[in-house]
Amino acid sequence: MSLSLDDALPEKRAARRAFDRAHDFAGACFIHDETRGRLLERLELVRLEPRVIVDLGCATGRGARALAARYPAARILAVDSSAAMLRAAAAANSTNSAAGAVTVLGGVVSPDAVWVVALATVE
Repeated sequence: MSLSLDDALPEKRAARRAFDRAHDFAGACFIHDETRGRLLERLELVRLEPRVIVDLGCATGRGARALAARYPAARILAVDSSAAMLRAAAAANSTNSAAGAVTVLGGVVSPDAVWVVALATVE
């Protein structure tokens, strides 16, 4: 029996509401931090010079800022469906000079979209 992506992930509106209500996500996101760190470490093995990078489910934007530091010539798109996470990412981005190439966007990305490189923390 196979499971579709839509069936495997939490209901989108419920996930978005949960992240919108997270008052101290930055202080409680150990799993996101660990996952992001491991994904970024693996980029050391890949010799790419991307022009555009999309961080899906960017949360507070830590991954997007790390990608901007690693790939200073790239345009980084930080995408999240949670308004609270977008506010946190935008605020952190505005105070971080190394993250000047980060654009924070709201929305939901279709799983059918085609990407070359994407760092995704699925919500």
